[in-house]
Amino acid sequence: MDTSSTSVTDDNQETYREVKKDQLNEDRVNVFVELKLMIHKLKTLEDFRMTYYHHQI
Repeated sequence: MDTSSTSVTDDNQETYREVKKDQLNEDRVNVFVELKLMIHKLKTLEDFRMTYYHHQI
């Protein structure tokens, strides 16, 4: 009787760990995507600035 209850708790713990890991991976991916977007925006801004100043001169 006692052992079955612990195994259920272990299973829940394991599932919880898996879920946390998935969540972490998802967060990591989201951060990466946001970084890529920011870098892209910065590059675009830089290109714009270069052309803008280039035309000014």
